[in-house]
Amino acid sequence: MQQSAKTRCISSGVLILDDTILEKTGNQMAGVRKLFDHAKKTFVNGLSLVQLFYVDSQKRYPLWYALHSNRGRKPKPTKDRTVPIGKYKIALRLIRQAIECGIRPKAVLFDAWYASVRFLKSLHKMGLSFVSRLASSRYLLVNGIRIKAADLLKQKHRYRYYKSLKAKAFAVSAILPHFGEVTVVCVKYRNKSAVIITNLNTYDLVYIVSLYRQRWAIEVYFREAKQVFGLDKFQNRSASSIQAHLALTALA
Repeated sequence: MQQSAKTRCISSGVLILDDTILEKTGNQMAGVRKLFDHAKKTFVNGLSLVQLFYVDSQKRYPLWYALHSNRGRKPKPTKDRTVPIGKYKIALRLIRQAIECGIRPKAVLFDAWYASVRFLKSLHKMGLSFVSRLASSRYLLVNGIRIKAADLLKQKHRYRYYKSLKAKAFAVSAILPHFGEVTVVCVKYRNKSAVIITNLNTYDLVYIVSLYRQRWAIEVYFREAKQVFGLDKFQNRSASSIQAHLALTALA
């Protein structure tokens, strides 16, 4: 992969981590179980696909993936969308595969449900930078004062408009409990708001927000893979047949 200019990962590229549900009506397929669909706010039958994706200014494509199976436990939706420990291990395994193949990303991007302290520490130990959304229920230490992320978003006097982002934003240095120093960026765009954290502590907020926005590429990939290439349109029952279908879809 690194030998070809068409697929070579460059130092300004990013790795994006996310997962999606491949919904199924029956439960006879290998790995199918009850999963909480955050979009539908209900449990559905399906498979949980964890995907690692690569993006730079010239190219974007899926890398490794794995199906997450958590038999014996019924998943429960939580306020901060925390995922089971097993999924963290899968995610780290996928990232290690990328590193072993010579990929050195500018950062790893992911959404709030992956941003556990354990996961962030693991990335830090691997020498990797991260940019992640932070759940509004999480706490931070800003200037020695403990504050909830949701309350930090409400501090209107801190915001200024950034033309390049077409959004209002501000950044502060903070301590994420049990992890350490992070840069926190609060962003308001139209009627949406988000708290972003990163260990890229020497970069300005415009760069951090622009970097995180690249995470949208994997959402587009999931949508197109399902609608155009039938990522979730299979009736295979065996694990090997399902894996073959997923691999062929990724290559399409």
